[in-house]
Amino acid sequence: MECELGINFTGDAPVEFIRRCAATASGAGFTHLWAGEVRGRDHPFVLLPLLANASRSATVGTCIISGLANPWERIKAAFTELEAAYGRRFIAGVAPGDLRSLRIEGIATAGALERMRRCILSLRGSVPVYLGASGPKMIELGSVLAEGLLLNYGNPGHLRWALGHLRGKPRLLSVAPALVLPDRRNLGELRGACAVVAAGANRAFVAHAGIEREVEEIRRLVERGRWSMLRQYERFLLENFAISGTLAEIEERFEELRRLGVEQVVLAPPFFKGGEKTIKRVGERLCTC
Repeated sequence: MECELGINFTGDAPVEFIRRCAATASGAGFTHLWAGEVRGRDHPFVLLPLLANASRSATVGTCIISGLANPWERIKAAFTELEAAYGRRFIAGVAPGDLRSLRIEGIATAGALERMRRCILSLRGSVPVYLGASGPKMIELGSVLAEGLLLNYGNPGHLRWALGHLRGKPRLLSVAPALVLPDRRNLGELRGACAVVAAGANRAFVAHAGIEREVEEIRRLVERGRWSMLRQYERFLLENFAISGTLAEIEERFEELRRLGVEQVVLAPPFFKGGEKTIKRVGERLCTC
C-alpha cells in the first residue's frame, strides 16, 4: 500500500513563508496541504485560499478546526465558497479541540461527542469530512460516520491501541508534531507541541500506556506556562508524541506507520518551520518510497 504525505501549517508564521513552503511541498510530492487551528492566530479559513493558490494539484484541508468553537453552518459555508473558487479538492477536518482551552475562552464543551456527531452529519455530502480523534468513543464515532480519521498518534505502539477501537473502515491518517533533527532553532517548539498533545491526551490511552505520572507532570508545566522546564522530559515527549529524528529515522517511522494501515502521514508543526530545503529533502525521500 502506498502512503501519502501531508504537511500541516499554522497561522503563526509569515504568510509569504507559508506560501513558499506550501509550493515547495507540493512540488516535492506532498499530496495534501493542511491548515491547523491555533487559538489566537490566523484562522485556517484565512490560510486555505493561500494553500490552494500555492498548488493546483494538492488536496487542501483543515487539520483541525474545532467543531465546538466553529458552528457547522460556518464550516459548511466556508467550504462551499472555497470549492466554488478552487474546485472540489478540499477536506473538512474537524474535532472537539482542546476542551480545557475552550473552557478558558468561555466556549461550552458539554456533550462534545453528540455535538461532533451532529457536525459530521450536517457536513456530509457537501465536503469530505475527517474527524480528529484520540479517545475510544471519538475514534468509534469517526470510524462509523466520517470518511477519514485524523489520529493524533505518531508512535506505532500507541497507534495500535487506537486502531483497536475502530468500528468501520475510514481512511486512516497519522498526525503528529514533526521535525528533522538536529534543528536547534525549532527544537523547543517541538517539545512544546508534544507537551500540548501530552497534556490533552485521552485518559484511557494514558492509563493503557502506563504514562500517567509523566503526563500529569507535563500537564502541570503546560498549565503554568513553564515551557523551559520541559527540557527534562524531552526524550519522553519525542519518543511518545513526535515524528522526529534524522531523515533516515523519519523514513523508518513512515514505513512503520504505513505497515499498520495508515494511508497518510501528516507532518505537523513545527515541521514546516524547518524551511523549504528541509521540506524538499523530506518530500523527495519519502514520496518515492
